[in-house]
Amino acid sequence: MLMSVDSIQREEEARMIVAAKNGDLMAFNQLLKQFNPLIKGVVSSYYLKMGDRDDLMQEASIGFFKAVRDYDFEAEASFRTFVRLCIDRQLITAIKSATRKKHEMLTNSLSLDMPLATEASEDWTLLDIISAQKAYGSPEETLMEQEGESRLLKKLNERLTAFEKKVVVEYISGKSYQEIAKALSKTEKSIDNALQRIRKKASLP
Repeated sequence: MLMSVDSIQREEEARMIVAAKNGDLMAFNQLLKQFNPLIKGVVSSYYLKMGDRDDLMQEASIGFFKAVRDYDFEAEASFRTFVRLCIDRQLITAIKSATRKKHEMLTNSLSLDMPLATEASEDWTLLDIISAQKAYGSPEETLMEQEGESRLLKKLNERLTAFEKKVVVEYISGKSYQEIAKALSKTEKSIDNALQRIRKKASLP
């Protein structure tokens, strides 16, 4: 019996989710693009309530990272429903945090512009690895656009170890060095070293 189009799409989506969970950056980026309309739709419902749109999109992208990381295929909820839930939670948490700080800008939360290694002098940032903002804003301003998105993602997939990919995913999700170390059963120093290696590997020709 031939599979329906919906069945094929669900199977492909599940394959990409599994790959992204295992650190496949290209699969993750493909999912991010696929769900971009949903992400924008959720953000639009919060835009008039609080915050700069770019900051809210950034928080929404973090929520999406968490959805991919934490989704349970055995759960009753579909992945799309879980994505919506995670984005809502992330935005609500960010807005509450901003309110407690007397409406400071959301950029005081995790920023994808933060340097990968705090001790490094270079300005290489997490956006140079995965530019979540590329799907929403000014792609010409990112390194990924300059090198070519597929080329950079392919390079990272080929060069990063399984551990380094896990570190990237955990870092993007908003965890501190201490939290990443605990989650991966490593020391904070090993996490910092891993992020520095990632930066160096990505900068090599």
